[in-house]
Amino acid sequence: MRLGTQTIVRKGRAGESTGEDEYGNPIPGAPGADLPITGCSVQPGAGPEFIDRRDTVEILYTAYCPLADVTELDRIEYAGTVYEISGQVARWEVGTRLDHLAIPLKAVSG
Repeated sequence: MRLGTQTIVRKGRAGESTGEDEYGNPIPGAPGADLPITGCSVQPGAGPEFIDRRDTVEILYTAYCPLADVTELDRIEYAGTVYEISGQVARWEVGTRLDHLAIPLKAVSG
């Protein structure tokens, strides 16, 4: 199903652990391949400015996409910016052509 004409990219996830560091924490392997997701509609949201010794702006979007392998721990690239997933990935699965994901995206600039 195509919800729009935009493409987002799920950034490659870290691979299997390659051992432990000196503190016993797992050392992630090299990132895997990026996953382009086509047929998305990326819609903007408002972001408040915060002043804490500098001006910052939150950049918020919601990406509506066909079903894909995306979790809350992933990072998403859209229009040259890498976004964190800000909240839960909503999966709309009813077994029809309307199945899709709603992915809340957030980046901070400034």
